[in-house]
Amino acid sequence: MKIAIVLSLVGAALVGVASQASAQTVLYTDGPINGSINAFELNYGCSYGTSFTLGSEAVVNEVNIGTWTNPGDTLQSLNWAITSSLGGSVIASGNSAISSYTFHNSFAGYDINSVDFSVTPTDLAAGTYYLQLSGAVTAQDHVCYWDENNGSASSGLLSGNDGNTAGALSLTILNGAPVPEPTTLALAGLGLTSLAFLRRRK
Repeated sequence: MKIAIVLSLVGAALVGVASQASAQTVLYTDGPINGSINAFELNYGCSYGTSFTLGSEAVVNEVNIGTWTNPGDTLQSLNWAITSSLGGSVIASGNSAISSYTFHNSFAGYDINSVDFSVTPTDLAAGTYYLQLSGAVTAQDHVCYWDENNGSASSGLLSGNDGNTAGALSLTILNGAPVPEPTTLALAGLGLTSLAFLRRRK
């Protein structure tokens, strides 16, 4: 009977581990979304890139940017690439759906939003890289722009005729690696310790 109870305890702990909490670590940020300087097109043939620097080796798997869209419209997905330089060798790339969408402010007839999306987990050494974005798809099939915040990053136009960026584009690079909750770890430890004790008594 005691072993059955302990096994139930261990089972509950393993279920908890399976439903891990996600702890996001900011690996790089070029400052907050501005929403009132300017923005640069990410669809209809336009592509932009902006730099980010990692102080140490890290796995990148989450990105946050600021977008400008028509009122009521929302960004649905976009193409992304992590490259060695602006227009340089592609380290990782893909197409991602938007995972989180938060209204920031309105300006000049546009809704400015904070947008999160996942990228393929990519292990990068310390150094400077570029995030390049294109192919933005919105719910209403309208134009979508990348917010300029005049940070310290280096940015540039890769394709299209939208003009040249005057300053950095809003960007935060994250690692959203899942970690077990402390209570889950404690529960698992208690169950395994109890099971070992009961086996020793036998």
